[in-house]
Amino acid sequence: GAINGVQQIDGALWLATASNGLVVTQGGRILRVGTAQGLPDDNITQLMPDDLGNVWCGSSRGVFRVSIGDMQRLFRGEMATIKPLRLGRDEGLGIINCQGNYGPGVARSGDGRIWFATRQGVLAVDPRTETRVLPQPLARIEQLRADDVAQPMTRRWVVEASTHKLELRFSSLCLSAPSRVDTYYRLVGFDSAWTHAKGGSSAHYPQLQPGSYRFEIGASFGGHPEAGRTDQLEIVIVPLWWQTLWFRLFVAMSLATLLGMVVRLWSNRRLRQRVRNLERETAVARVRERIARDIHDEVGASLTRISLLTQGGVAPDSPGSENLRRIDETAREVTLALDEIVWAVNPQHDTLEGFVSYLSDFAQKLLSAAQIRCRLQIPASLPTLNLPSELRHDLFLCCRETLNNVVKHAGASEVCIQISLTALTLVITLSDNGRGLRSPPRAVQDDRIRRGHGLQNLQERMTRLGGTCLVGSTEGGGTTVTLTVTLSGNTTRIP
Repeated sequence: GAINGVQQIDGALWLATASNGLVVTQGGRILRVGTAQGLPDDNITQLMPDDLGNVWCGSSRGVFRVSIGDMQRLFRGEMATIKPLRLGRDEGLGIINCQGNYGPGVARSGDGRIWFATRQGVLAVDPRTETRVLPQPLARIEQLRADDVAQPMTRRWVVEASTHKLELRFSSLCLSAPSRVDTYYRLVGFDSAWTHAKGGSSAHYPQLQPGSYRFEIGASFGGHPEAGRTDQLEIVIVPLWWQTLWFRLFVAMSLATLLGMVVRLWSNRRLRQRVRNLERETAVARVRERIARDIHDEVGASLTRISLLTQGGVAPDSPGSENLRRIDETAREVTLALDEIVWAVNPQHDTLEGFVSYLSDFAQKLLSAAQIRCRLQIPASLPTLNLPSELRHDLFLCCRETLNNVVKHAGASEVCIQISLTALTLVITLSDNGRGLRSPPRAVQDDRIRRGHGLQNLQERMTRLGGTCLVGSTEGGGTTVTLTVTLSGNTTRIP
C-alpha cells in the first residue's frame, strides 16, 4: 500500500502504510504489524514518536499509541502480539477519523504535545497525560448457573456429574478507562490457556468429568492475565454411583474373580481330561502287561517244552533226527522273536534307558555268537524319557536289521554302536570294518539292496517315525548306518 509517513526511531525505519499497517525495517529484516498482531487498523495515516518511548499513530479508526519496547520484542520474536493504547470514549472522544490524503497530517509542538489532523478537526494529545498510571481493574464472579438454573453464590461449588452445562457469569469494573479493560478467564483442570472474554460476560462449560477444578478470572489493561487475576472459585464435580472409585474397584474385583473362575474351570477341565487320558493309558498298560505276561508264561513255556522234547526224543543218528533238529532250531528262533514281542508289549520297558539296555544286550549276544567284537559308546547317564512302544520297537527293528546285515554280508571283525542324545534328538550310529558296499548306498538300485539287505526298509521305517537313515560306505572300508529321530514330539519326561 501507499506510504503515509516515515520515521527513524532507534536505528530502525518505521513506515506508516495505507493497507499494511506499520512496517519496521532494521538490519535487512522487515516486520509488518497489522490487525493480526493487535493494531486496531491496517490503514495508518500518521506516525509520530514521543519522548517517553512510544509511537503515536493516526488511522481511519482513531488515534492509538504503540510501545517502542513492545515493537522491539515483537521484532525479536519474543512476543506474538502487542496491545496498543487506543484513545476513545474514556477520554471523552467519539468517532475519530484521521486525515490521510494531505500532509503533513501530524506534528509535534515544543511542549511535547502531538497534533493530529482529523476529519472532525485538529486533535492535540499530551503523551504525559495519557501515560498516567490507572488503577488495577477488578473482575468478580457474579452468578452461577447449572443447566440454566441459578445456583446460590459460594466459593466452593459442588455439582453433580449428571449436570450437562455450567455457566459462570462475571463482570469487570474500571471507572477511569472501562473501554481499555481486557477480561480473561480459565478453568484449571479443563482449559489449557487463558480465554479472552472479548466483550462477553460469561463462561460456558459442557458436562465435566468428576473431579476438582478451579475457575479463575482476571482483568488488565492489555497486560498478562496472571497480573490481573482478582477472583477464583473452586468447582467440585461429584461422580455418579457408577463413576465412583468403590464401584470401579468392585467391577475390577468382579472381573478378576470371573477371570479366575474361568481359568480354574479351564484348568480343571484340562486336569480332568489329563486324568482320563492317564486312566486310559493305565488301562492300556495293564492290558499290555497282561498280554506280555500271558505270552511269556504260556507260549514261551510251550516253546521251551517243545525244544526240550526235540532234544531228547530220538538218537542223533536216527532217521528223524534232522527233522527234530530243525524243529528245535525253529522253536529257539520263535522263542527269541517271542522275547522281542514281550519286550515291545511290556509297558515297564517304555523308557529310553530300557531301550538302550535291551539293544546293548541283543547286540552283544548276536555279535558274540558270530565271533564279532562289539564296542559300545553309550552316555554314562541317560535322561528319564518315556518312549512309546511303537517308537522303541521300530528303532530296535532298524538296529536289528542293520546288525543282521553285518553278520550275514559284511565280513567284519568289529562293530561299534554309538548312542548320543542332543536337544531331544536321538542318534544311533552303527559302524563296522567290513568289506563295504560296491556302489553308493544312497542308490537303492544296488544289487545287494535288491537282494534283501533291507536298507530300503530302514529308510522307509525311519521316515514313518519322522526320522532319517543315512548310510555311508566305501568298498573295503566298512559301512556306517546313522539313525536319527526327534524325541520331543514322541516322548514325555518321566517325573
